[in-house]
Amino acid sequence: MHATHYAKQLVNLFPNNRLLLEELVDDLLVFADADSSMTSGKVKFMKEVVLALNFNERFFGRVLRKHIIVSNPNPFILLDISKDVSYVDLKKRYRHHVKDWHPDKFSGAGVAPELAEIAREQFDIYSKAYEAVKIERGFIREVKK
Repeated sequence: MHATHYAKQLVNLFPNNRLLLEELVDDLLVFADADSSMTSGKVKFMKEVVLALNFNERFFGRVLRKHIIVSNPNPFILLDISKDVSYVDLKKRYRHHVKDWHPDKFSGAGVAPELAEIAREQFDIYSKAYEAVKIERGFIREVKK
């Protein structure tokens, strides 16, 4: 049987317990991302399950973002670098982090739109952190607007 069938059974078993079903969605996303990175196939499957649990697409997008997007206000922590990082090491770490999130990788057919949007957001987060560190370390001068 397909997972959506079981999801519908859970809705029937717990019709008034949305909190439990939300926790289940959170746990499923943790599990889906634990063994390997999130793929379009996983996103599509998870979306089907979440919709079968009577949640809407907006809820799915919000929960997916929470589980995938890595965000840290400290760019040194986000990029996993020391405060005295060299320019060469900074560039290596930045490239290491963005290689899996480059928008070109998610522009092809068959990519779940939710995943493509999250990839763009994640790429932007790392790019902003990279620029912030370059400015702070004096590798470039801040451009005045």
